[in-house]
Amino acid sequence: MARVHLDKGIVGFIRRSINNMFTELYNSVDTINMSIDEILEEVVEIEKHLHGNERWYGVAVTPSGTHFADPIDEYTNANVVAPFTTTAANDNWGLWTQVLGSDDTPFDDTMTKFDFHKIGIVDSSATNVHCFIQIAHGVSGAQALTDKTYTTIQYLTPTNQAAEGAVEFMSKRYSAGSLTWVRCLAIGANATQLDFYIGLHEYAQ
Repeated sequence: MARVHLDKGIVGFIRRSINNMFTELYNSVDTINMSIDEILEEVVEIEKHLHGNERWYGVAVTPSGTHFADPIDEYTNANVVAPFTTTAANDNWGLWTQVLGSDDTPFDDTMTKFDFHKIGIVDSSATNVHCFIQIAHGVSGAQALTDKTYTTIQYLTPTNQAAEGAVEFMSKRYSAGSLTWVRCLAIGANATQLDFYIGLHEYAQ
């Protein structure tokens, strides 16, 4: 069989092409591994969310500048943990109510993050009013709007009493100690008041 002699330039090109091919393949495998790691991390967090402990809070019995909420676990007839209150303006958003201070999370000292994912409305001042509720995280409610660190949910006051159950909604995880705020809007109504408790999950990371 005759031996084929290749030009050195062609040989160099072939070698570079093969090296580039293996480099791209290696990077692709590395990217796939990173994606798998990210998926596994998210699966672990979902597992914790579905099977973690839930904590409910109301107004702190003895509030301070950094403490606004007490866990409902501490409720007794002599130590009433009252619901928070938010009041809409005249067909407009009402003022922000602070519901969590820097000392209110974590409940479990081993946890570093939390999500506020449920609100239990126990009383309202109006019937059949369409409301929107905003939950914000940051140094103030106004700053949270700028930073887009808030979520908005819709709520219809079925009676002038309580909702049938807690309202569940989507929320990101925030660092323990994050300040949290709530305000509401009542469409076409004035001074609609909602009384509520808040439900949290905590995470180790």
